[in-house]
Amino acid sequence: MKNKSSLVRHHLSNNNLVSALCIIKTFRHGFSKEEMRTIQIAYESLTGNSRFYESLGVDIQKEINKASHIAKSKYLIC
Repeated sequence: MKNKSSLVRHHLSNNNLVSALCIIKTFRHGFSKEEMRTIQIAYESLTGNSRFYESLGVDIQKEINKASHIAKSKYLIC
């Protein structure tokens, strides 16, 4: 069985950001509170709750880009 980190790497290498963020948002260590909030907002926006965050004035695309950068910088070696 693969561990969560290897699953995240697999999803990111296959450009499946939603699946990677789904796993990452369950992690309790390795991310700051701000990073976890960004990941949560990006995941929820990508899975259909973007209108809620837009109504709060959150720039959805910016949060998705930040979450993607956070995930790739921690799990993919560039």
